[in-house]
Amino acid sequence: MLLVLKLPAFLLAVYVMYWSLPLSNLLLFIKAWKLIGDRNDIFRWAFGIKVRKCGKQELYRGGACMYLGNHRSWADFFVDAYLTEGRGQMMSRMAVGAVFPMFMLPVTMVRGCICFRRDRVKDKEKFNSWIDACVEASPAPGICMFPEGHRSRLPHSLPLKRGMLNYAYSRKMPVQIVMSAHKELALDEKSYHVRFGSTCVTGYGPLMRTADYASFDEFYAALQAQWQTLWVEVFSADPAALPELDIRAPAGFPYPMQLRLSQLFWTLLEAGLMAWGLAWSARAWCSIAARLAGMLHLGAAGLQGDQDAGTKLLCTKVEVAGGPVFSLHPGFKPKIKDPNTKQSRPVVYCGLAAKEIAAWQPDALQFSEQVRMNGHTGWVRSMSSSGKYLFSCGCNYLRQWDQAYAVPKEVSSTKLFTGDILAIAASDKRVFTAGADGALRCWTIGKGSGELAEAAVREKAHDGRITALVVCGSLLYSAGYDGTIKAWDAASLKLVMEVKAAHNGERVQALLLYSGGDDGLVRCWDARLMTPVGDPLAVHGAAVKALAVGDSEVLVSGDASGEVAVWCV
Repeated sequence: MLLVLKLPAFLLAVYVMYWSLPLSNLLLFIKAWKLIGDRNDIFRWAFGIKVRKCGKQELYRGGACMYLGNHRSWADFFVDAYLTEGRGQMMSRMAVGAVFPMFMLPVTMVRGCICFRRDRVKDKEKFNSWIDACVEASPAPGICMFPEGHRSRLPHSLPLKRGMLNYAYSRKMPVQIVMSAHKELALDEKSYHVRFGSTCVTGYGPLMRTADYASFDEFYAALQAQWQTLWVEVFSADPAALPELDIRAPAGFPYPMQLRLSQLFWTLLEAGLMAWGLAWSARAWCSIAARLAGMLHLGAAGLQGDQDAGTKLLCTKVEVAGGPVFSLHPGFKPKIKDPNTKQSRPVVYCGLAAKEIAAWQPDALQFSEQVRMNGHTGWVRSMSSSGKYLFSCGCNYLRQWDQAYAVPKEVSSTKLFTGDILAIAASDKRVFTAGADGALRCWTIGKGSGELAEAAVREKAHDGRITALVVCGSLLYSAGYDGTIKAWDAASLKLVMEVKAAHNGERVQALLLYSGGDDGLVRCWDARLMTPVGDPLAVHGAAVKALAVGDSEVLVSGDASGEVAVWCV
């Protein structure tokens, strides 16, 4: 139970560390856009932590130096960068970069970290020459490393590894110990513990000049003794009795323009990736929540169905090439013949994201391989029919198809100059379109020829997108993002009635004398008075995007989460 309580805060801390580059810029700790003047990004990368200072020694700020820190937890990379005022590149194994690529890659690219593979250090001189080049290329003058070799929580220090100490001795680079206790309180990956604003104790050792020692063994022995002495002093100190270490204005370094531009590039790239990840995660969690809600709803409906001995529904999921499906419409008449029985089968047309219309055969639970209606310039968002003519839309084109052919034949294409077409409705004599520009348009359908002639236009019929149209007798009904449902004279497109805030001020997404909106409700309307009939149908946990009616007084509604509800109305 304790782990469950600690885990969210720990995961948040890891998330902050993973995306520390864009977050540090958003919080103005780092200013990647600052292309002029000295900077110290490695120091500013560190998150807030309180430090108590043990002893009188100060951090060496005189030039190139190898800072030696004890390794306790993941937090060491940030804490030691703060304690050394960003004066040294962090030494890290390549495996850390594999675990935290969004953190390690940009730090390495801006010369804030030296990543190496331990198994590749065979030629020592070649390796040391590579370290020389890394130090030379970095704005920071020194190196910050962990000479114990790995993380340790033991109540005593470990023998120091000789590899990088040999490097410091061979280059006559001075060395300073930076010993810290309780760093793991900030972030402890072993116990999943995190504490924001935690306190650690730090002591700086005296500067050791490697040139003062006659041999490496003499230098190593003196360093190991000083390490042990400082370890005991720091870990036995009472934090409450120590003064607070206050680093107000650490020195900046002249970053080359190439590094500045590289830092800016990685910042923008990671900010974009982080935003995409947040959006994807939000959609995923909403989908999970909706599915759980749907499972609970279907479970309750199943229990009620068992009690009432209701109708059982058969649901089959079939993938369609070119999906997802944006619109559905029944065919003019059964005309796709079964190659075995030679009998005609009913068909349902499906408007696809692949800019085409596919033919679904419900009784065979499959799509026809022969029927594909191409030529659209965008998603097929809506379809409607008048007699043998099927009307479809893609972007700003209205297309007319003759369904008398086995594969419907395109007979006309009409281009609108403003706004994509989002909805179509057709009657015996007219076809109507609604667009993203909020306009309604009407065309008459020529008797016999089927030729279209523009009859009426109503600009700004709605404030914003019109999402749904339905024709009922002499009236055309429309609904849109402005939250209103309006009734128009079908011949002249003159406004007859309107209902504002039809769904509590939310967008109206679907209309069929029933309406569905972003409030998750399905409402029934009196077609003559434009007033709600009865209470709204409430079961959806997301915006109601689609409505359809069937035989036996059945209404079907679908929402943005993928849940489908079947109503007996």
